[in-house]
Amino acid sequence: MKLAYILSTIMLLTFSACASMSNDVVEGHKKPVKMIYIWDADGHTDINLLNGLKGEAGAFLRSNGFALAADADSTDAYLKITVIDAYRDGDRGKSYIKARLYILDSSDNTTIYDATYEASASGGGFDGPEYPIQKFVEGVLADFVKEQRK
Repeated sequence: MKLAYILSTIMLLTFSACASMSNDVVEGHKKPVKMIYIWDADGHTDINLLNGLKGEAGAFLRSNGFALAADADSTDAYLKITVIDAYRDGDRGKSYIKARLYILDSSDNTTIYDATYEASASGGGFDGPEYPIQKFVEGVLADFVKEQRK
């Protein structure tokens, strides 16, 4: 019994991992999104990176006409970011982010948008370049904003 549970969990996680590599606006979702609650950023130990991703996503959405909800119960959609890989290498002067960003409809939790995106930066400085947070957010949300403006 325990083995069946473990195997079904592994299969579900494998399917979820494969499904998360999609990179598109979900077809058929017609309800416009005006207000978004930025739920969370996770998957990495650098709190500055996670907070930076959440803050930059909010700033980008506001600058493109979306409102940010302060209450998770009164919003059109939830935004979540999961970092897959990220690093800052001061010795090589490079930094990198690969993360999945997805947006769920708040009424039924269907996926509105699901994208995995990579951004890198290089440059000098004692600590190397900062994480390319702005570049990542602009790249990963560009299709979502374009689709919502249709």
